[in-house]
Amino acid sequence: MSSILFYGHSSKAKAVEHAQSKGRLLAEPFEPPIKVDTAREIVRLASAPPIGSKKGMIVLGLDKATDKVMDTFLKTLEDHDSDKLDVCVWVSDIGSVIPTVKSRCFQVWCNAEHEEDKIPENLDECEQLLRNMENDYLAESISTILKTKSSVDDLLKGITYCLTKNRDMEMWQRLRPLYALNRPTKLELAVALFDWSGE
Repeated sequence: MSSILFYGHSSKAKAVEHAQSKGRLLAEPFEPPIKVDTAREIVRLASAPPIGSKKGMIVLGLDKATDKVMDTFLKTLEDHDSDKLDVCVWVSDIGSVIPTVKSRCFQVWCNAEHEEDKIPENLDECEQLLRNMENDYLAESISTILKTKSSVDDLLKGITYCLTKNRDMEMWQRLRPLYALNRPTKLELAVALFDWSGE
């Protein structure tokens, strides 16, 4: 995947660091709040990626972005030439990002350096849930979701942490529909998981 959403305290620094280490910036990072005109300029820039061996990188911040601005990026996030271009998005609060943007990006959690809560409290539970899903243990996976004391938000954050830590792009792609849900309940998440397993 070549659209990456960095979120958390050090998200901007991590997005820029990734872009500089993996390719070359096509422009200075686009700072928030991004307006519609700037969003269209970014879309034009992404539609004509650079020629050459070094991958082009676009870095943009979505803090305080309106839904209209985020909608402008949807096609770019999904359909750009991933062999020649990466789009690195950063945001402080992932809850402010619309589901359709989140579902198109690989999410990377970026905590502050030396932050004590870097590892989520529900880490063991999330790792077990992912193992059950990888092995197609559907009943156990749904049971974990319904019985967990974690909120749905914390459960998804824990899963994101595990996928990011393990760089598990294949499982991330499989779970994208779950992240596209708009503030689901545990039951809705379990139903979505059941539907996903039957595909």
